[in-house]
Amino acid sequence: MTETQENFSKVDLSDHLGSISSYREMNDAKGGGLKIIFKKAHIAMEKLPTKDRNILHAELKIGTMEICIILVYLSCTDYQRNTKIKKEITDIVHTTQNKNTILLGDFNSHVGFLGPQVLNKNGELVLALLEELSLTMLNGTPQCTGEITRSQNNSRSTIDLVLINDKFLRNFTHMNIDEDQDIFDLTDHNLIQALFKINEKTANFQRNLPKLKTVLSNKDDHRKRYITEIETKLIQEANTISNITQLENIMQEAAQKFLIKTYRNRTSKHGQETEPIWITSSIRAGIKRRKEYNRQARRATTQEEKERFIQLYHSQKLQTKEEIKEAIRKHEQIITEKIKRDKNSNMQLWKQINYLRGHENTRKEITIYDDTNSKLPMKELKTQLCDYWKNI
Repeated sequence: MTETQENFSKVDLSDHLGSISSYREMNDAKGGGLKIIFKKAHIAMEKLPTKDRNILHAELKIGTMEICIILVYLSCTDYQRNTKIKKEITDIVHTTQNKNTILLGDFNSHVGFLGPQVLNKNGELVLALLEELSLTMLNGTPQCTGEITRSQNNSRSTIDLVLINDKFLRNFTHMNIDEDQDIFDLTDHNLIQALFKINEKTANFQRNLPKLKTVLSNKDDHRKRYITEIETKLIQEANTISNITQLENIMQEAAQKFLIKTYRNRTSKHGQETEPIWITSSIRAGIKRRKEYNRQARRATTQEEKERFIQLYHSQKLQTKEEIKEAIRKHEQIITEKIKRDKNSNMQLWKQINYLRGHENTRKEITIYDDTNSKLPMKELKTQLCDYWKNI
């Protein structure tokens, strides 16, 4: 991520994300620089010092697994500086031979066998790094889908590379280059996703599967249970119901219990990212149109055509942004109203705060066994509990 993107795109990191960066001075290649964003939970990230600001060196730790990350940018014209950067990278890798090491970034290099361009000086430098440090270029492996990493107008090239050492290669599973920018389209560089296996026992964390709730009011069996629940509650609380609000609360509680089914949230085919619960079909369609306008602008053959699609892109971007703000506002309003109706809201404030943040309050399932150590079915358990308490 460049400084320009961070400042002008108004990048706002959520509380669960951390970042480290290395930016150049404005008189050095017009500023810009490098940035690594990571999830704070279960990940420890430490930035290490470097001589050149075009190198961002960090050590990442997940459980007991350590990974050395070297993010780099090579100039298109300053080959002398690039040579010094190569030497510094070499020194760093030599000190991390026993660690999982990944070297990646915008090398502005043409290696001769990836992309349509012939070998250039930066390409020779990269090939020398591969040879001297015994690294593997993931872009050229059979496990890599896609090839072109940058598209601008009619120019297509492979200048963004991912290199890893032999130790980390054992954990590598797949790499995808999003050539059509289906996932991310706010830059002329294509998103690269490299996937690695991390032993969960070593990492010492559990994956939380996000959930998405949807109403199933058209299901007959769910509606029958819903009506039965309301009738039962009305009989049980006939003497205490004094206003319409109490009746509404009974109906809402029954709806939450029987008209809502829980699904796992949508995940992209490339990773673990999930959709926000407030997203709508209109927002999805707007994002799709925005991406299409951006693609059309990059592939335009005339300046007039390009400017037209750029204008459409920015217009659609603003429209979608407003739809997202409104969807979030409505979602937060629903959550707030639900909290207000909760009789115990003052006693359980921390639970309500988590609910506003989108964290579900989970209940532990209790399992009861009989004298023979066999699990009691729920129906039989209810019968035995009723029989037991009748005699007390």
